[in-house]
Amino acid sequence: MTALPTIPLGGTVVDISSQGGGVANMGDIDYETADFWLSFSGQTYYRVRLRAGTQYGTLIESGTVGNLGFDIRDWVAISYALGILVAVATHPELPDRTSILYFFTDTKQWQVVTTFDYPSSSGWSAMYGSNNGSLYATDAQTGQILGFPVDGAGGGEPFLASQGPSPGTLHDGAICAIGFRL
Repeated sequence: MTALPTIPLGGTVVDISSQGGGVANMGDIDYETADFWLSFSGQTYYRVRLRAGTQYGTLIESGTVGNLGFDIRDWVAISYALGILVAVATHPELPDRTSILYFFTDTKQWQVVTTFDYPSSSGWSAMYGSNNGSLYATDAQTGQILGFPVDGAGGGEPFLASQGPSPGTLHDGAICAIGFRL
């Protein structure tokens, strides 16, 4: 997306790029604050207030952050992991491995939680959070959706959950208001 239009209480459409925002290709709603967190490849962050009130639709904060060199294409909020956005990503120096990363919304820092000996054919795109201990990510080339344990405790290996969209089609992740259980 090139800009995020927001509609504050006054009803006027506001483009956050005019408030210091910019290009974003990933985003999710934080369960703790109900704020919309956006990013461009994990290198920037934008926080938009979605709670009802005088700041609704306002860009609360934004900035840049190092993404540790990872190819980050989406992140998700997990209902039981407050203050953390989770991503599945690859690193160009580790082509046959996939890592789980946490982005801490208070410190604005990335941390590698665990790494699996599991390659992606061309990177992980659309992601889906759940409250069952797994994050689901789509292999951008094959369309396969894999489940990854997100707690960092080594509780399992990635598993094939479903065959997703056809390779080469546009697709995106989603959020469920109650952090669904699969």
